[in-house]
Formats: sequence, C-alpha cells, structure tokens
Amino acid sequence: MKNRLPIFITGVFLLSLSSLCFEVSLSYQFGYMFWTNVSYVIVSIAMFGLGFGGILGYFLSKKEKYFETLSYAAFVFSIFIIFSLFVISQGSQTDFYENLSLTYLKLLSGESLLFFVYFALLPAVPFFFAGIVLSSALNYPVKSKKEISYIYFGDLIGAGAGSFLVSLLVPLLRVEGVIIFCSLVALISSLFFKKPSKKMSSFIVIFLLIMVFAFSSKSALEPVPKKPLATYVNEGSEILYTRWSPTSRVDVVKFPSGKIQFIVNGSYPVTILTSGYIFKENEYDVRYFMFFDDPESVLAIGSGGGVELAMSIQAGSPDITGVEINPVIIQMMLHEFKDISGDIYKRPQVTYIVEDGRTYVNRCDREFDLIENGVLGADALILPSSIVQTFSDTYVYTVEANKDYWDHLSDSGVAVILVTSLMDEYNAVDTEKGVSYRLLRQYSTSYQALREKGVSPEKHVMIFRHVMSSGYTGFYRQTDYTFIFKRELDEKTVHTILEKAEETENLIRDHYRAQKNPEADVFKFECLYSPFYDSVDLESYIDTIPEYRDVSPTTDDHPYFYHTEKGAPSFLYYMLLGFVVLTGVFLILPVAVERRLTFESKTSVTLLPYFLLLGTGYILIQAVSIQRLTLFLGQPAYAFQVILFSMLVFSGIGSFITGKFENERKMIKVVLPALLVLAFVYAGVLSPLIYLLMPNPIPVKIGCSLLLLSPLYLVMGMPFPLGLRIVSREAEKDVIWMYAVNGGGSVIGSIVGMILAFSFGFSYAFLAGVFIYVCAFLVVVWGLHK
Repeated sequence: MKNRLPIFITGVFLLSLSSLCFEVSLSYQFGYMFWTNVSYVIVSIAMFGLGFGGILGYFLSKKEKYFETLSYAAFVFSIFIIFSLFVISQGSQTDFYENLSLTYLKLLSGESLLFFVYFALLPAVPFFFAGIVLSSALNYPVKSKKEISYIYFGDLIGAGAGSFLVSLLVPLLRVEGVIIFCSLVALISSLFFKKPSKKMSSFIVIFLLIMVFAFSSKSALEPVPKKPLATYVNEGSEILYTRWSPTSRVDVVKFPSGKIQFIVNGSYPVTILTSGYIFKENEYDVRYFMFFDDPESVLAIGSGGGVELAMSIQAGSPDITGVEINPVIIQMMLHEFKDISGDIYKRPQVTYIVEDGRTYVNRCDREFDLIENGVLGADALILPSSIVQTFSDTYVYTVEANKDYWDHLSDSGVAVILVTSLMDEYNAVDTEKGVSYRLLRQYSTSYQALREKGVSPEKHVMIFRHVMSSGYTGFYRQTDYTFIFKRELDEKTVHTILEKAEETENLIRDHYRAQKNPEADVFKFECLYSPFYDSVDLESYIDTIPEYRDVSPTTDDHPYFYHTEKGAPSFLYYMLLGFVVLTGVFLILPVAVERRLTFESKTSVTLLPYFLLLGTGYILIQAVSIQRLTLFLGQPAYAFQVILFSMLVFSGIGSFITGKFENERKMIKVVLPALLVLAFVYAGVLSPLIYLLMPNPIPVKIGCSLLLLSPLYLVMGMPFPLGLRIVSREAEKDVIWMYAVNGGGSVIGSIVGMILAFSFGFSYAFLAGVFIYVCAFLVVVWGLHK
C-alpha cells in the first residue's frame, strides 16, 4: 500500500489543482456576470459544496471500494464541471435576475430562491464530488496515521499550483477555456486512484469528445440584463473585442454614435481616444478644466483610453506620466487602437506605467504640477481570492493616498480627485445643492489628510461639481472635482479660477445647444466649496446625516470609500446566519443523527469545534494578507498569486514536516503556541514593513513578501493534519467528517472577515483570526486532557 501512496498523492494533487482553478473561475465568471454582492453570495454557496461533499464522503466511505469510490467521484466531478459551464452560460441569458435587488438580497422571495438555486446550487454540485475525493483521501486505508500529513501536503500543493496557474491561464484561454481545462485535469486525476475498467475507459473517451465539442462551441458568458454592457448591446452597440486580464474582463464596445469604449467587467466604461479628439473636442470636455494652470508635469492615474493624456498634450505639458492598473487596456491601446488613438501612449511626452496608481505615487521619487486621480469606478476589478472576494474599492481615496499626493506635488502643484455619484435617494444628501454622501466622504478624507500634514485645509481646497444626465436611470449623475492646492489660496487666485470655471460652463453649454443635445438642459459646472466664496457648508451636512450613514475618512486599513453606511452591508449578516445554520444542519447534524447522538470517540466530539475554528481562522488571515499585499505589490493579480500560492505551498510544506514526527499530541501543543507568537508579531510589524518596503521594485517586493510571510504560513499548515491524526487513531472515519466541518468554517470565516473589515478595518480582522487560533489552542488542550 505504501508503494501506491506517491501515485495516490499525485491524484490528490491534480484533483485539488482542478478544484481551486474551478473555484477561482467561478469568481471571474460571476464577477463579470453580476454585481459584486451577488457574485460573492453565489461563490460562497458553491464553496460550501466542498464541505457538504465531505459529509457525502463520510456516508459513502467503504474500505472494500475505497479507491473505486474516489476514482468515480473524480470522474463525475470532471463531468459536472463541463455541465456547470453550459448551465451558467445558458442561464446568463434568462430573466432570473430581473427582480433581484442589487442592494439588499431578499433571499426568501420566490424570484431570489429560483435565482440562487440555478446560479449557486447547480454550480455547487461539482464541488460535492470534489469534496468526496479530498475528504475521503485523508482516510487512506493504512494503519500508520502519518500518511494523513503527506496526503494533505499533496492537497495544499495542488491548490497552490492551481492558484498560480489560473491567473496565467485566464488571459490565454478565457474563463470558459479554463473551466474546460479544470475538467480535463479532474478527469486525469481519476486515473491515479484506480486503473479504469474497459467500461470506464469508454466513458472517458466519450467524455473527451464532449470536451472537444465544448471547447470548439460558443458557450459564451453574458452579463445579466441590468448590467450596462447588456444594455448597450440591446440598444444596438457592437462588441468589437473581448480580452481577459488576471483581474477583469475587458470588452471593447462601439456605440451607434461611433464612440468606442472599454467596458470593464460589464459595467465600468473607459472612453477610448480618437485622434481627432486631440485637436477638436478637448475644450468641450469638463475634464479639460483641470489643466487651467498649464502644468509642466502631469500624473494621470487611471489613464485608460488616453483622453487625459491627450488633454495634457493639448495643454502643452512636456512631461506626462500615465498610470493604468489594467494591462489589457494598455496592450490594446498600444496595438489594436494604436492608429485610432494617434498612438497616444507612444507620444514623446508620454511615459506609461502598468501599476496601481497609489502604489506608483508612493514609490516614485519626483514631484508633479498636476496629479489627476480619475478612477471613478468601484467594481472595475475582480480579486479572485479563494472563497473570499473583496469589494474592489481601491486605495486611491484614502487619507494616506491624499497625503501621498500632497508629498508629490511641486510648490505650485494641484491634485485633483474625481468622485462620481448617481444622485438618487440613496446617494444624495441634498439634490438641489449637489451634496452626496461620497462628496462628504471625500471632503472629510482630504481634510483629515491635510490636517495630518500640518496644513489648514480650508485654505487649500476647492470643490466643483459637474452635473450630467445618467441615461436610463431617471436621475442625474454628478462628478465632484476636489482640487487640493499646494500653495495657500488667496482671494485673487480663487476669483481667477472661478471665472475660468464659468467660462468652461458657458462654452460647453453653448456647444451642446448648437448640437441640439438635450444634455444642455441638465449640464452644470459650478463651484460647491472654496475659500473667499459663498460655499455650501459641508460640515453642517456631516453633522446632520442619518445615524446609520458614515462619511468618516477612509484609511488604508479601512478603504471602503463607496460604502457609506455604518458597519458591514446588511446582506453579509444574513449570509453569516445562513451559513452557520447550514453548517449545523448539513455538516454536523447528519453524522450526529446517524450515530443516534452517541459517539464512539469522545475525541471527535471535543475536537469538532477545533476544526471549525481552524477553518475560520485560516481564511481570515488569508483574506487580510491578500488585501494588504494588493496595496504593497501594486497589482491585484500579483497579490493573489503571491499570497495564495505561498500560503498554500508553505502550509503544504508544514503539513509534510508533521509527517516526520510520531507524537502528534505532543507536537500540536508546541505548534499552536508557536503559531500564536508568530501571528501576534506579524500583527504588529506587517503594516509598518509594508510602508517601509513599498518604494522597492516589484521583484524585490515579491521576494520580501515570500520571505516575510513564509514562516507564519509554514506553521499554519501543521495544526490541521496533526488534529486529523489524533482523531484518526480513535475513529478513522471521523477524519472525513472533520474535513467537512473545517470546510464550513472556511466559508463562515470569509464572511466574518468581510464584516470585520467593513466595520472596523483589516487590522481587527487579522486580530480576530489570531484570537480564533487562541480559541482553537484552548479547545485542543481541553479536548486532549478530557
């Protein structure tokens, strides 16, 4: 049996690789098809399928058919992966989503239940079979229990390889191709558990033909009807190109008017520059007002389709730096749209950087006359972390970001921060005066940053608003321009700027009227706040907003700029309650009922909370680590690959090391205290080290990340296999049950992490993960004593 173990572990490795690739592919899929909150719910339900698969594995466990069960389960997993691709692609074209709330999930309504059964329960079915394999694999039929450590090593290394591969494969194969790849790998894994019979071989040949057909057919995913991309297509727009990056899907849409835009993840528009725009249209775009002072050097954050770069050139700036986080947009501007844009990114005045704008500002060692932050969307990126999918607010709006902008302004420099709002009942505080919750948050954030720099904010800030129609919503849309001046403003300067703003407003309105554009009846560009001016009293609005709303300054530890309610979104609390109930009903109760509430092993009962806590704590620390490294590395894809890969691989190595020790009871009492000491050290030093090392090049930062985090992750991989070995010595079958409970804890932990991050910040979420490990240590000490 031992001679067969390496082959068996290879099968586990491949199955785990396939499972994690498929899990992440669902994050990409649903992040594109739906809005962030809905996709998060769907992926969490699907991931719960792994835990439920563990329960199925518990009841299917039979020693005489052990290898045959695993082989067939892996084969069925591969089949259902392909099945889910067709189910989801067909369902994306239905009207399930029409009556589903985007801001508050009415989970008990008939429409919502039908929606989640289709889009969450059906995609979860493949994970039932993956859960059967991965949980049952830990109950390998040998007397020695050390094999558990080696098998779990194969599981984690496979998942780590999957996390690394998926970000490389998505741009090459698209999400649909990656899903077919996952199915093929799962099929191959089934061959490592048991040599296929002739009948099984026939099934495999037939299924391979089906996969070839699936790969060659068009099972394209489409966004639900309420997403802007679907609306544009229904109104006659044409999709010219589709590309996937490691963080998002980018569609190029040509509108009936001839305008061309990048649409990121089906919702976020980025206008593509046309060559004529450089010479004819700049003066009729409100954004051109940002260049009123003729800046010599410009930094455009979110340079995208090149419009701001063209404005900089027309304004006479000889030194222009464009920073864009999405590599697909840059590549298409350099190639497909090279001619149509006048090769804007290759102009001699322009230097382009593919990086998060905030990270670049922090690490660059120069000053600018104008820093323009034009990142207007909160849903532009998918961060496809394992189970955890963060809401994609960026770090460009925080107090620390505003301080970075200030530090990199020349003596006469200006930073301009753009924030857009739909002025509906939810977002608007005062529609008549143009005050929104997002405006108040930007105001309070900028003011806090300047106070921390020792500057009087009221002498350095002007705020303008641009009012425009919003199309099909029925409400107008407003973009607020917050100008932060390095020099103290005097009355003469303010009046000069106000006169230029009035000229801009009149020029654009007259242009709209000449074109008989209905926008002329809505358009406004006016000052909201300024010294030496009859400004709107924003402080009074902050003092009188409803108790449940929050416009306090955002920080790097709490960067959710667009979330203007206190605490976490309400649907997360409903999710937490739901998954706690599901864990009890589907992962704990079935085994308890099967044994008529009597247990052959007291160890299993006492250590049950231990495995639940391990799953919760592990995922909490993983989620916070990914979020922290997103700022540090400057690319979400790097953060995902580095953190998830290193965490799983080093945890796998930790599991392998435990196989070298015989006394798991003694070792677990050493490992957990060591983990707690390391975690408390990291809680204190991680943030300062990130800011200290941020100016370094990306390869150096990746190396530092691996070196810094590997000791903690190594130790984090030890408690789970050691606990399983303890349980296995008294009740072998209970190993499968503990795997299932641990999986439920992971889903619960992802939701708890989101709630804590929204409510208190990432530091508290990390400390909560450490506290949960403290509880796990207390449980195991008490359980072993009993």
